Amino acid sequence: MAYVKGCIAESFKTDLFVIWSEDNSEKLIIRCRVLGGADKDDDDGMDAIEEEDILRHLENAILNSVSLRGVKDIKRVFLLEHDKVTVSDEGTIEARKEKELVLETNGVNLKTIMCIDGIDFRRTYSNSCVEVFNVLGIKAARGAIMRELQGVIEFDGSYVNYRHLALLCDLTTHRGSLMAITRHGINRADTRALMSFKETVEILMEAAAVGEKDDRHVAENVMFGQMAPTGTGPFEVALDIDMLKDAIVDHCLPVQSMLAAQVDGGMTPGQVAMTPYDSNTSGGISMHSKPTRRY
Repeated sequence: MAYVKGCIAESFKTDLFVIWSEDNSEKLIIRCRVLGGADKDDDDGMDAIEEEDILRHLENAILNSVSLRGVKDIKRVFLLEHDKVTVSDEGTIEARKEKELVLETNGVNLKTIMCIDGIDFRRTYSNSCVEVFNVLGIKAARGAIMRELQGVIEFDGSYVNYRHLALLCDLTTHRGSLMAITRHGINRADTRALMSFKETVEILMEAAAVGEKDDRHVAENVMFGQMAPTGTGPFEVALDIDMLKDAIVDHCLPVQSMLAAQVDGGMTPGQVAMTPYDSNTSGGISMHSKPTRRY
């Protein structure tokens, strides 16, 4: 009774006077009186009504706000036995035969639970990714999202490569906060117009209104049947006719003989071009071009 009285008095400080019955009494009763009320008026009926309303509000406040024991927002706790998992000095994970007690809760209050004596805060985990982000930061939230995704996918024996899930988790957390993979999340980022997600018409209308240009990536060019500007796509062969005049030509080769005749005749390089699919050609053309790089 003294403990309950102390919790109530601590919650209301000096606004409430609390007395309690002894622990060995037939009826255990705690009596509360409000201190510092308004001055009494002549009308006793109005005072009684106001006092009754105050007591009702006080009752609701005591029942809803005063916490006697336990942790806030934790409704139930289940005591389970799991195999004890230890990490050796070499960094390997070992599962021993001995058991250890694990508490699983119905409710989330990670910050308070990690501060309780007897709780191993290094192995305390919450499946609420938002709670993990608020308490431990964005890197811990990324790990929690990855763990939850793997748990959902591997529940029925399915397998998805780690890299796909890691890319999704990186996209969700790369801005330093949690971003949803929905029209309100990824579509609000600075993405390209043709990379629209769900709200295709709205994004294309907005891009057309401001004249946005989008031709630098693979997916957009594939949509329109164009060569993507990646790898050898961004480069073109540059043929310098003036340097080609000084090249040594072997007239025994039919292709170089034809090329020499065309260059001497002053023909344009566009008329000299030959496709590599001509089976009758042999040898090659010596050309000077800018250095290229393959990605």
